[in-house]
Amino acid sequence: MLTGLEPNYSETFLYRITIRLGDGTKVYALNPTFKTESLTLTPQSPKVISEGNVIVSATSNIDDEEEKVGFEWRRTDWSDDFESRTGTAYLYEGQMEGYIRSLNSNYLWKFRPYYESAYGNRYYGEWKGIDPADFSYFDPTVHTYARIDVQGNRALVRGYAQRGTDNITAQGFKYWKVAANVKSDALRVPSVPRDAMTAEGSGTVMEVELTGLDYGTTYHYAAYVTTSEGETFYGEEKTFQTGDDTTDIIDIPEQSSDAAALPSSSAIYDLSGRRLSAMRKGLNIVRSADGTIRKALMK
Repeated sequence: MLTGLEPNYSETFLYRITIRLGDGTKVYALNPTFKTESLTLTPQSPKVISEGNVIVSATSNIDDEEEKVGFEWRRTDWSDDFESRTGTAYLYEGQMEGYIRSLNSNYLWKFRPYYESAYGNRYYGEWKGIDPADFSYFDPTVHTYARIDVQGNRALVRGYAQRGTDNITAQGFKYWKVAANVKSDALRVPSVPRDAMTAEGSGTVMEVELTGLDYGTTYHYAAYVTTSEGETFYGEEKTFQTGDDTTDIIDIPEQSSDAAALPSSSAIYDLSGRRLSAMRKGLNIVRSADGTIRKALMK
């Protein structure tokens, strides 16, 4: 994925495709051109969660992978001689959020979102006002990112956790194998079972690796936070499938003449359980004469 591009701008890039054939190598060069979308940065009403502590937000068409995004804020009575203050924003599916702490509640403030391209050009949304003394109660914000990295029986999951009025005392992920008609204690995701496993995380954008999972299994998972009031809030429910068990795989060279390379077997099957008359390219299931089952990879 290309990031840091200029909005509403035509870009051209070069990439090469190399194809290795039996009689040599062919290289194809392509120069596609595309145009990026116009940028949207629309500030939303701020959430003053306690006196002087504010969560600011904006809607945008910026992708979650962009990193140079944030908010700028300043007092409404400041002249241009005073520089604005800035802070990082976090993204989730078109929503930007940032947390501003300890604003002087004796003054009015204003903020605006921004995006900075890889070329150093900064683009701003409109200003929106903040009264840091006008606070209300707000629940935390919790999201589960769809992007995930699965390697065998391990999965790297990502989530978003932004506090509300109450402090966050625990956060991370709940994950479980498919279970139907199980009563839940969740406030946001009714299908989270009570016996779901827990993996703790930290930070506003948290990444946690789930390990020791069953191979070839569908898991459900959701980010969660628990507040100082004992309430648990969940993000969106997502799913992933673990890979096949690749342990104890025998590598079989293509068209091998070495009989010892092939395991002594009573039956050979494909991954769907169909019996084969001989080894095929790819992964084969081999049941040996002694009753053991192994996987053999024909290259």
